[in-house]
Amino acid sequence: MTKHRRIARGRINDRDYKIIEHISRYRLTTREVLHRLFFDDSDINAVSKVTSRLEADQFVKSHSLDGSAKYINLGVNACKLLGESSKHAKPLGTQALVHWYGKLLFCCGQLPTRELFRIRDLKKKQPDLLIPGFSHNAYYLHTDVNPQRKSLGFIRVDHGRDVSSLLTQCQAEVHGRTEHPFWHSIVERRQFVVTVVTAFEQKAELISAKAKERNLPFPIRVEAFEKLASLLGGPAN
Repeated sequence: MTKHRRIARGRINDRDYKIIEHISRYRLTTREVLHRLFFDDSDINAVSKVTSRLEADQFVKSHSLDGSAKYINLGVNACKLLGESSKHAKPLGTQALVHWYGKLLFCCGQLPTRELFRIRDLKKKQPDLLIPGFSHNAYYLHTDVNPQRKSLGFIRVDHGRDVSSLLTQCQAEVHGRTEHPFWHSIVERRQFVVTVVTAFEQKAELISAKAKERNLPFPIRVEAFEKLASLLGGPAN
C-alpha cells in the first residue's frame, strides 16, 4: 500500500470506503441510491452529512444532474486511493452521464439490486468474456423467475434512438460476440440476456413488441426509468 493510500484509509471508515468503491463501480451515484444501499437505518440527512465530509476531503465530488438534483462521482483523493485515472474525478459528459446513470438506476435504483461487473474482476475470473472491439463495462448477473437459472446480463442504455435502430444495435452486439466460440456457447444456451434501459414506459412497451416481431435469438428485457427523461428530452419512436 502506498503512503497516500495509508494516509487516506486513516481518514475514512469502512462505510466510507464501501461508498467510494460503489461510486468507482458505477462511475456515479446519488443520495437516494446511497441511502438505499448504506443508510437504511438512518434518514437521508445522514447521507448528506457523510457525502459533505467526503467532499470536503476530496474523496467525492457532486455535480448537477438535471438542474435540481445532483450526482456524485469520485474525487481526486479517491482516484489516488483506488489507483484509478484522475479523469474519473471530472464531471461526466452528456452522453456518458446518460450511459452511467441508466446503468445505476437499473442496478441500484430498485429492488432487487444488482451488481455491475468490473472489467478488472472479469480479467481475473472470466477473461474469455473480454474480446476486443466490444463494450465490457455493462455486464451483470441476471436471475430470472427461476433463481437457480442464472445468465449473463448486458445493459444497453437508450440514448434516444428510434426503436428499430436500437434493436439493430442490440442484435449487432450479440451477433458479433457469437463469432467467438466461448460466446457462441453462451448465446446458444440462451444464457446471455440484453436489458434495454429507457426513460419512457410507452417506448419500453414498443421496444418489447418490436423485439417479439423480430424473433430475436436471444432474450431481451426492457425497463423504463422516468428519472432518465430529464436527460433525454422527448421520447423517440
